Amino acid sequence: MNQKKIGILLSYGNIIITIITNLIYTPIMLKILGQSEYGIYTLSSSLVGYFSLLYAGLSSTYMRYYFRYKKDNDKENIYKLNGLFLSLFTILGIFVFVIMLVAIYNIEAILGNKLTVNEYSLIKVLLFIMAINIAIIMPKTVFATLAISKEKFIFIKSLDLFRGITTPIISLILLYNNFGAVGLSIAVLCCTILDLLFNIYYCFKYLSNKFYFRNMNFKLLPGMFSFSFFIMLQAVMDQLNWQIGKLVLARTSGSESIAVYSVGVQINSLFLMFSCAILGVFSPQIYKLAQEKNAIEKLSELFCKVARFQYFIVFFIWISFVIFGKSFILLWAGKGYINSYYVAILLMTPLIIALTQNIAIEMLRAYNKHALWNIIHLAFAIVNFMISIPLAIYYKEIGTAIGTCITMGIVTIIIDNIYYKKIIKLDIKKYFIEISKILPTSIIICLIGIVLYFNFDINSWLDFFVVILVFFIIYLGCIYCFAFNKFEKTLIKNIRRR
Repeated sequence: MNQKKIGILLSYGNIIITIITNLIYTPIMLKILGQSEYGIYTLSSSLVGYFSLLYAGLSSTYMRYYFRYKKDNDKENIYKLNGLFLSLFTILGIFVFVIMLVAIYNIEAILGNKLTVNEYSLIKVLLFIMAINIAIIMPKTVFATLAISKEKFIFIKSLDLFRGITTPIISLILLYNNFGAVGLSIAVLCCTILDLLFNIYYCFKYLSNKFYFRNMNFKLLPGMFSFSFFIMLQAVMDQLNWQIGKLVLARTSGSESIAVYSVGVQINSLFLMFSCAILGVFSPQIYKLAQEKNAIEKLSELFCKVARFQYFIVFFIWISFVIFGKSFILLWAGKGYINSYYVAILLMTPLIIALTQNIAIEMLRAYNKHALWNIIHLAFAIVNFMISIPLAIYYKEIGTAIGTCITMGIVTIIIDNIYYKKIIKLDIKKYFIEISKILPTSIIICLIGIVLYFNFDINSWLDFFVVILVFFIIYLGCIYCFAFNKFEKTLIKNIRRR
């Protein structure tokens, strides 16, 4: 198998490990921390997320210039590009740390008066540790991007897998030693430091990367900022859609509603993670194709192939959660978090189409056609924020999720498809034809899942896993026999032979 195929397998392996660790780790964490402290921890993480927006789009921006120079075999300018990015993001890391300190000093004014004195004391400590963490992430991301640009997916995804295992282990050790939410932040910081060291070692030892800090091409900066600014807008949009609800609830409802909403967001994050797992693996290929003439036909073909594959994964996760998710929440988090089920459903449902089309976003970036797309999404994210405030006042965490569901549905199902068709000429008609071929099988699978739900009592984890396993086997059989095309069946046969 090549780097790409192994990288995809490792990506899904990492997601499976994440799910398994969450199944074991999250209930323990919720029990030890309680709703209040868990709500404060997730709120702190959300606030730090706004500062992480500053390095959004780093990988895409670097690859855009890297493949330009690589096409001409211009190694000197590649090394200068490396030095420019490392310098820029190291300075940016220091800048973010200073800004975070200012935010900590003014945290009461930012969050209002719904939190207690002890909760404010805790959030200040958490934000300080997280500020150090994000300052380290900035230069670390540069080294990771160098590995991605050279398609070293085995290393990158193996490191993700390592981090996914070690972070909860360290967290549990610290939790059982009464470090509480502070321990969780320390665990993440320790793993970030290890991640940085591994990336530096690999880049110098195995990739022979060089960094030229003299005569760096600062003339590239305006173009870089222009390109990455609109990617950052997408990150702002994501932050508004998935995290602003916590800030709204902090001012309208308190820490318990934040905790319930956060569990729903966490489930939605896993849903997003599955759909994005293979995106990074295809990014270098997309940027290479974009340098060719008349590449849009090849990109449309790739778009439809990946979309079908994504649909098989996305639909299974969604329908499994819709049918069996309430039982999962009761077993995993407890009765106090039952509203998390409805939050997750509202967040996940409008994304089904969008998550099958994720690869199109990277295509927009490759052609530098992402600016208007991001502005549109940001506008809808602001609308989401505005309508979430009154909804949160009356319906708390459910109201916040309703606001996101409405706006995301409009922009991802209607506007995005018009944009992809008009701006980069992707064959959207072919996409919907390909997806429509799978719909009859999808309906049959829905009916089978409902029958299973009403004929099996789920009272324990064993009951839950047995039902999910049975449903998964039926799902695989149905899509292979009735939904897979010749290419997909051949691909599966080739994998089995290897």
